Amino acid sequence: MKRAIHETPERRRAILAAALACFSDRGVAYTTIGEIRAKSGASTGSIYHHFRNKDGLARALYIEGVREYQQGFVACLEGRRAAETGIKAVIKYHFEWVRKHPDWARYLFGAAEAEFMTLATDAIRALNLDFRNRVVGWLEPHQRAGRIARLPAEVFFAILLGPVQLFSRWWLAGRARQTPDKAVTALGNAAWMAVRGNPRT
Repeated sequence: MKRAIHETPERRRAILAAALACFSDRGVAYTTIGEIRAKSGASTGSIYHHFRNKDGLARALYIEGVREYQQGFVACLEGRRAAETGIKAVIKYHFEWVRKHPDWARYLFGAAEAEFMTLATDAIRALNLDFRNRVVGWLEPHQRAGRIARLPAEVFFAILLGPVQLFSRWWLAGRARQTPDKAVTALGNAAWMAVRGNPRT
């Protein structure tokens, strides 16, 4: 039996895309369901079918952004066997994701502490745990061989992504003076220098 159009994944994605555009333009608080309906072409019933209310839609948009970013990050990392190549590749991936999805990146940076995110804690925790485990799974063979330093996971992620995260925020705000390509190359080199180990000979 053919699904009704309001039940399709395509309709859900269209609603999320419309919400992101509206939230980026007016902010979550000042955006109405009517504006999202008009921009997405979805009915009000379809929006409530998928997301229940505006806060549910805002949470879903955040969760979807985190999931999309993390899946791409892991795929990028797991596609590289060499330690140095992998580390530098994910630094580039991080910034390229931000450059490709500037509105989504701004939303993720700004919405984490919003009141509507309270009910998303478990979902985000589950995503982050899976992300951490996948990254650690790639790291462990390199750490055993001494190619990458053994660091607590939270320290490793802070060293790896802290600088490129800061540069991404500056770039989004129009405050970055260095060209992105040069900056990402420098950040990738710095990340590798910071986490590399002493390989056993």
